[in-house]
Amino acid sequence: MIKSQLAKNVFSLLVLQGGQYILPLITFPYLARVLGPANFGVLGFVFAIAQYCTLFTDYGFNLTATKKIAENREDKHYISQIFWTTMTSKTVLLGIVLLGLLLSVIFVPSLNDIALILAFAGIQVAGSVLLPVWLFQGIERLWAVTVSSLTARATSVPLIFLFVHSPDDLWVAALIQSSTSVMAGLIACFFVRHYRAIAFTAISPADVKEAFRDGFPIFIATIAISLYTMSTTVMLGMVSTHTQTGLFNASDKIRNAITSAFLVLGNAFFPRVNVLLKESEAKANAFLRKLMVGQCILTLLISVALFLFAPLITELALGDQYADATPIIQVLAPLVFLVSTSMIFGNYMLLPYGYRRIYTQVPAVMAVVHLVALIPMAHYYGAMGGAVTLLTTETIIFFTLAIVLLRNGIMGNVLRGEATTHA
Repeated sequence: MIKSQLAKNVFSLLVLQGGQYILPLITFPYLARVLGPANFGVLGFVFAIAQYCTLFTDYGFNLTATKKIAENREDKHYISQIFWTTMTSKTVLLGIVLLGLLLSVIFVPSLNDIALILAFAGIQVAGSVLLPVWLFQGIERLWAVTVSSLTARATSVPLIFLFVHSPDDLWVAALIQSSTSVMAGLIACFFVRHYRAIAFTAISPADVKEAFRDGFPIFIATIAISLYTMSTTVMLGMVSTHTQTGLFNASDKIRNAITSAFLVLGNAFFPRVNVLLKESEAKANAFLRKLMVGQCILTLLISVALFLFAPLITELALGDQYADATPIIQVLAPLVFLVSTSMIFGNYMLLPYGYRRIYTQVPAVMAVVHLVALIPMAHYYGAMGGAVTLLTTETIIFFTLAIVLLRNGIMGNVLRGEATTHA
């Protein structure tokens, strides 16, 4: 039954990622051509800000709430309490985000010209709050996430072709894309009711406070990671030209479309590691060994292929306006391997085995290093400078996490499928 449920979840996520890859693949080249590099850069800049805001409202709940629910999936009252506490906490954070966006538009002159586009970022964040991915992860009903997300994304495809025809339609493209998350959230609410996984349960301010306290280390680590994964687009939008931002945004979207497949699969693997860990450390390590070996080989081959076929991919996906994107894609190609493997090191190995401090410290330190290096690199070398900085940061993180796991004996025990010792 356990293996059957995991297989269903993995299949659901493969369908989800396949749809999330194919549907944007239909509209991404169209938007890149119709909007042009400059406006496509603005679109990428705004939605990078939206991603930051979404990370803020997530506050690490996608890991902490998922873990609690997965470990207590038979206790409906407990799950209900976690659900309402998490949703209340995320709503509080959403209010802070919307206030922050309003103040940014008022007091940051460079954002005044794109105030309307930036407002749509708030819509996207609100939609993300409505979609309780962490609940479906915990109860291992990820098909609901697949249906919700793909239905909403599929709806946006014809709308983009119908209403976006020139650079002047930038605001229309932004509105359509931001509304997708709201639709997905509303559909997900239907599935929450359908599965009857929760009941109304009163919560107290103390419950919310405890949720914030518990999620804080994960929140810091997540924000730190985002500073070197998503800050490049934002920083380019601030210190370079919209065209350079557009070149990087287009290149990184191609790389990220591949990497996201493995990150999304983590929604199935993370709760499974925690469930197995409660049963037996040896079982959890054996599972991790198979996952790590298989994924590392696959992502390494994909990185090599992306590097070799970058010129063809640029020509087919982006067109002549983005000829300068080819070397940028080649610099970013190794990230498919580095990012997906680092996720295994951090989310599946360090975190479940109690190494929260290291899990938080490594990305926090590297976030500062990345930003210090990124500002001059983005200013003087544009998109290429951002790509080189990101590759350097991810390489250092990869080797740092690997060394930590080796020194603490976790890596060796995982590769042997043996029990390890908690921190």
